[in-house]
Amino acid sequence: MIRICFHGAESTGKSVLAAELQAEYGWPWVGEYGRAYCEEHGTELTMPDLLAMALGQDRMMREAHISPIPSDGGAAPDSPLPFRGGAAPDSPLPFRGGAGGGVSPTDATSEPTDRPSPNPSREREGDLSVLILDTDPLMTAAWAQMLFGAVPDVLMQYQKADHYLLFDADVPWVADGTRFFGDADARATFAALAEEMLMRAGVPFTRISGDWVQRKAAVLAVIEDILVSNNRSS
Repeated sequence: MIRICFHGAESTGKSVLAAELQAEYGWPWVGEYGRAYCEEHGTELTMPDLLAMALGQDRMMREAHISPIPSDGGAAPDSPLPFRGGAAPDSPLPFRGGAGGGVSPTDATSEPTDRPSPNPSREREGDLSVLILDTDPLMTAAWAQMLFGAVPDVLMQYQKADHYLLFDADVPWVADGTRFFGDADARATFAALAEEMLMRAGVPFTRISGDWVQRKAAVLAVIEDILVSNNRSS
């Protein structure tokens, strides 16, 4: 199983696309612990809050990697945590995956509805060749730098994904109650910090940009290339 992490500034379509790929290709995905944390505890964040978010996110990723969720949307075996956006919106668990509440980019912008159809040769039920991560502690590191001007070493020491997809902030920003940086200058700064953390960590990444259809096509192309490369080397 390869771990693909969606990375980048707020409101760039990461959670929405992760849910679409799960629905269309059967790839399990790990949602944002931080979103559920903020919905429960509020958005007046401290550095200890960010460290707690990173720890929770890492635990979700590790448990999902060890025991991938079944394609019917249930939790991983022997785990109390649902790992993807299929969790019920009214779930009492604070760690549910996916976009949580609020308005998604596809709800609030003029995203085209004529998305390309999935490739039938790749669409399959419960495909565990790919695990999509909606975020990981490297994004928490960007938050730490943005909010507090410092990155604790521990945020750079968590296990890394196999490949990162850096979503450019070139689509409209949409407020949803948990997002911070809607101002153009602040958003640009945050996007730059997100990229900086990837560079600092020395991880492989590919930039994703364009409209919603272009983003989805680009993401699928990258994942396809990685799968093909892995098959050749195995």
